[in-house]
Amino acid sequence: MAMLKQNFIPIFLILSIVLITSGCVSKEKLPQANVCGNNLCEINETYANCPSDCTTKASIQPSIDKIKIDMSDLPPPPESDMGELEWYKGVEGDLDESRLPPKFRGFGLLAGHETGIYAAKKEGDVYVDTDLVWIRQQIYVYPKEKVSKLLVETNKDLWGPLPSDGPFIEELPSPSIGEGSKAFKITSPKSKKIEYDIIFIKEGYYQRVTMDTSVFEYRVLEEIARKVAAKI
Repeated sequence: MAMLKQNFIPIFLILSIVLITSGCVSKEKLPQANVCGNNLCEINETYANCPSDCTTKASIQPSIDKIKIDMSDLPPPPESDMGELEWYKGVEGDLDESRLPPKFRGFGLLAGHETGIYAAKKEGDVYVDTDLVWIRQQIYVYPKEKVSKLLVETNKDLWGPLPSDGPFIEELPSPSIGEGSKAFKITSPKSKKIEYDIIFIKEGYYQRVTMDTSVFEYRVLEEIARKVAAKI
């Protein structure tokens, strides 16, 4: 029995050495190079760099996070007799097709996000909306082959049936943003505020950037829209 034990130890060591040197011991495989087009959303692939493979919300979200509007995209807050104002993010969240007109549904929406920022007066720990300017960005992600059709469908019908006494919608010249863009101006005799909308498509993203304001001109929104488009 003692001889068996003595023989067992060196045999075990020899087998261990053989297994290690021959590569039979289990090791974690190194990730292979990504291959876009294999129907797998792999490490370092996102909707932005491989839209054919990355079509889940989880894989699209990193791309949305990179193009969301933020305070650095905005001009200084407007001056006001209420004192110094600040930009405040009042809306942040996901969007789905229920926020789109019925004719825009059924195009295979992959993900959506909305950010809303307004000029606020800080009172203690509370930010109070001054009702001077609201800026919103809506991002909708679609299959690239369908997004251009959505822009074609974008017209005054986007706001649905409107009463004869307003608000009134005027289509403005295209600001030439992204792969295609449209702009609108909405006014109402019942309000001093004007709403400006710029809608553009780029790389499968359908974006709507809106400014509801009584103090800023249209060119301010155009500058903002160009900045967020440049992030794609």
